Amino acid sequence: MSNSNQIQAIQTALKKLSEIKNEAAFEIPPILNDPQIIETLLEIYPEADTETQQIIIFVIRNFDVMGTNELLALLKKTYNKLNYASQQNAEQMGFFRQQSLKRDVRTTILDLQNGKRGITTKNKNSVGTVINFYKAILLNQTVSTILEQCGSVAVPTLINALSDELNVIRQTVANVLGNIGDTRAIEPLIYTLQTENDNPVCQAIINALAKFGDERAIQPIINTISRKKIYQSHETALALKGFGKPAIEPLLELLKNGNEYARESAAFICIHLNDERTVPALLSVINDDKSPKVREQALISLGFFKDEGLLEPLIQLLKDQNDKIRENALEQLDKFAKGNKRLLEPLTEALFDPTWKNNYYKRADLLATLGEKALEPLLKALNHENENIRWAGAHSLAKIKDNRAILSLVNALKDKSSKVRAAVCYALREIGESNTFEPILKMLNDEDEEVRAAAASALGKIGKIRAVEPLLELLNDPSEKVLGTAAYQLGKLQETRAVEPLIKLLKVTTFKPDYDEYNVRYYVAKALGEIGDKRAVEPLIEALEDEDSQVRFGAAVALGKLGEEWTIPYLEKIAQLDKGFMPYSGGKVSEAAAKAIRQIKGLPEVDG
Repeated sequence: MSNSNQIQAIQTALKKLSEIKNEAAFEIPPILNDPQIIETLLEIYPEADTETQQIIIFVIRNFDVMGTNELLALLKKTYNKLNYASQQNAEQMGFFRQQSLKRDVRTTILDLQNGKRGITTKNKNSVGTVINFYKAILLNQTVSTILEQCGSVAVPTLINALSDELNVIRQTVANVLGNIGDTRAIEPLIYTLQTENDNPVCQAIINALAKFGDERAIQPIINTISRKKIYQSHETALALKGFGKPAIEPLLELLKNGNEYARESAAFICIHLNDERTVPALLSVINDDKSPKVREQALISLGFFKDEGLLEPLIQLLKDQNDKIRENALEQLDKFAKGNKRLLEPLTEALFDPTWKNNYYKRADLLATLGEKALEPLLKALNHENENIRWAGAHSLAKIKDNRAILSLVNALKDKSSKVRAAVCYALREIGESNTFEPILKMLNDEDEEVRAAAASALGKIGKIRAVEPLLELLNDPSEKVLGTAAYQLGKLQETRAVEPLIKLLKVTTFKPDYDEYNVRYYVAKALGEIGDKRAVEPLIEALEDEDSQVRFGAAVALGKLGEEWTIPYLEKIAQLDKGFMPYSGGKVSEAAAKAIRQIKGLPEVDG
């Protein structure tokens, strides 16, 4: 580490150089002519301005090969101090390198040095050790940048360093060679790739070779895929894509005749190649390959193509013995399904196939995309012995919204399964016929809270004014889900008779905690805003101080709708200080308050 006097002297010399405008007068002073100062230059570089950084690169280039050697030696010395050769430290370093991609490394170091929280280490290392890891990453970034700027001068030394015993040095060198773009590096990179055993180094070499675009690299990359577990790398896929058509045939050969791992890798890479020539090969693998993993990956890759010729093969796969194959085929048929008569029979068979043990909703939902053609099988589903099929049928009838289903749905309100009864209420709500009001009204006495909540939701949409009294009575229901639903519906109906009981509910603090999906008081606050009665203003202001962030959020939204200017100072305090958020949507309480203020002032919405 350099002392402060040396750093100051070097900074002064760099500054003087940067002020020289006449190239003829440009002469490097003695203090900058010693390769031993390179370590100090690396300390200065990250914080220096652009002009000074360029001078530093010029000075290091002036050392020629010696400068490159010194840079790599300093980097290696740093990693050796961290005992990087140990497996544990290498893995930790890999984690910190990944973290460094997410935020500025210098900021991370300062935060750690200042004791700020929010930096996770995923291990039990002391903060000092973690700081040293991040400092090594910063040095790596600095050295890489300078070497790239040194360009062809550094290439011979970098090529020699491809055989360094430290994998992090080999990885860094490969990245730098790719960015420099000197073709002298192609053959050494190919040679190194064929014998390299470290995955990250292999990946760095593949990325570098892709930047050159030299077709000689294609087969070595394919061979590496066969022997190394890097198939899940999008970088490898994109690298091969960069070679264009010449990469297709070797990859398809690997897909057909490689070992199991290689075939799975090749199938994955086909996603990124996005070449129609891979479609028949993928279909062949799905139909003929003996490995379930390879077949599953091939089908996933096939899903990225929308080829009408895939319809029949996908239909046949609905009968496959592999559950994952069937499920994936079902997902992929979605893009062909809307109004497609050809799918009516196979999707109906799939819905009632007893060998399927899951995806009930997806099977019925996909059938429903066929519209009225699916009415008959979905009505049949309502009477099936399997409650999951009855439940899925009811949900999917909600999507079709066909009045001819009403009688069957009303009869299904007597189903022994509560989940089916709840789904039927939902379907009747979506159909929206007023003549179903009375049957749904009876469901408010159901023993199951899900059913009562679904019935309350349906009544609010179907019954409108007729629903007010039953919904008001539900404000005494023991279920929080039912209370929240009733409050929400009364808000939509803007029923002023609900104001006083809703205010009472707003003040109840014994409901479930902040992160519950059905936060009663959040829905109550929103309902009071929708109703628009001024009696709610002061209770809502009190709710801005509530411990529950969802309640504060709902209160802010409601006050915006009520539009009272005198509430702005209360909202401003929340907009400035509140750190709470909605657990499911991520919406911030402060942003809700700021939006409410703009709404009260009649200002336009702010994007983002």
